Amino acid sequence: WKLMQGDPRLLRTLRLSALGDVVASLQWRRDMGKVELEIKSRELDDSRRRFEQEDETHTACNWNCSVKRAAPFYEKRRMHETKVDAQLSVLHSLERRLQ
Repeated sequence: WKLMQGDPRLLRTLRLSALGDVVASLQWRRDMGKVELEIKSRELDDSRRRFEQEDETHTACNWNCSVKRAAPFYEKRRMHETKVDAQLSVLHSLERRLQ
């Protein structure tokens, strides 16, 4: 330790090395994030494509189609889940503030 205090070049070199390690770690995390984003984007595109294909099969359906009859239920359910998620996020932020 005393050797490092006496040699500013060595101290700068050690700092630079530590910062280089941090940068390399952050770049690796960024690259892994990009890969994960690409995978999730492909999954999303596949899901959208499958949904659109399934939705097309019901375009000519009449009022008696089970998918058409169930649509309002699932829309209400989605809206309810959105409200619950918003309320949960407010509760979590309040809990964090109180801690």
